[in-house]
Amino acid sequence: MAKPGQADQLRAAGVLQIQFTRVQCNWAGVKLTFIVDAGSNPNYFAVLIQYQNGDGDLSAVDLMQSGAAAAWEPMQHSWGAVWKLNAGSALQSPLSLRLTSSSGKKLVASNVIPLGWKAGSAYQSALQLPCKLKQMQKMYMVVQVKKMLPSSSNKNMMLKLMIRISKKHQHQKVHQLLHSEDPTRLEFLPAAVGQHPFSSMIAAGGPSFFKSGKGCGSCYQVKCTGNKACSGRPVTVVIADNCPDGICASEDHFDMSGTAFGAMANRGMADRLRSAGQLKIHYARVPCNYNGMNIVFKVDAGSNPFYLSVLIMYQAGDGDLSAVDIMQGGCAPGHHNDHGAPWMAMTQSWGALWLLQSNNGKPLQAPFSFRLTSGSGKVLEVTNAIPSGWSAGTSYSSSANYAS
Repeated sequence: MAKPGQADQLRAAGVLQIQFTRVQCNWAGVKLTFIVDAGSNPNYFAVLIQYQNGDGDLSAVDLMQSGAAAAWEPMQHSWGAVWKLNAGSALQSPLSLRLTSSSGKKLVASNVIPLGWKAGSAYQSALQLPCKLKQMQKMYMVVQVKKMLPSSSNKNMMLKLMIRISKKHQHQKVHQLLHSEDPTRLEFLPAAVGQHPFSSMIAAGGPSFFKSGKGCGSCYQVKCTGNKACSGRPVTVVIADNCPDGICASEDHFDMSGTAFGAMANRGMADRLRSAGQLKIHYARVPCNYNGMNIVFKVDAGSNPFYLSVLIMYQAGDGDLSAVDIMQGGCAPGHHNDHGAPWMAMTQSWGALWLLQSNNGKPLQAPFSFRLTSGSGKVLEVTNAIPSGWSAGTSYSSSANYAS
């Protein structure tokens, strides 16, 4: 929104008065696209729907299979623009989809998912929703818009399994497969969760586990029982995301990655376990152990001289953080820095992201030290963790960590 060459000055302004108007989405010739989620199988279908003209959002999606007895079946909203149907038996393709926009406009994409469809493939419709919206305009006071989440490609998909947890009996029931279409939703880096030390052994947590983001990074041991595919071996998962919609909103859940869920199965029975329908499990909170790795501070790609957003990863022990303080300008542990600057409380942005914005219009002064407080109140100071000359998008490994 800034004039040429004045972007940093505008970001440092703090609070601005703006005008905004909702407008029609117009993808200028781009076709309505349906991306079949990578975790889909003959009995379970999840699809990411993109590039809707007009309203841009969808309030309902229905699916019709092929066959003489075919009828429209409502799909369930999974997350974002992903919709899903757990049929319980093999779906009969080709599949048609009926879309309803938030203002009630409907579009039927007949046979848009063809016979022989493949998980991970994209299919396009020649049809589009109309581009007409009732416009509205408001005045609003806003804080400078910031990029809160780590940037990444939105092409990867993560298979998850939603599990309802009964605290009283310490067991869980599986209700349905749940998929996340956009890994920027992950509170840890999407690329990182597939690599050591996470190795895709992650889960999204319901409200009592995610704790509005402050439970991000905590570790749980989970094992399933009551199914022949269950090995009885516990697996350890890290809470890396929020499970916010549907049944997750009202009850406690783990929403496990496909890798983590399959790891509970006997050899060669991972797919059978994923499609089991209902399972009983036992779980327990355990200390996080990253096998000697130290804490890493990843500077978010949207950070600038006046605004610092940091993703904090690989905390051993509790794993989660209840508070983060920052000291500018270099310091000796446990003291003010050489210029008398005190510790300043950072604001939790989302999940494992913490932020600080300049409140005096002046650039923030590196190097930055951090004082971390874990979920149980343990305090760890990491001196000069982010150096002078830091770069947005860069990870900085520290020389400290909590005890496991």
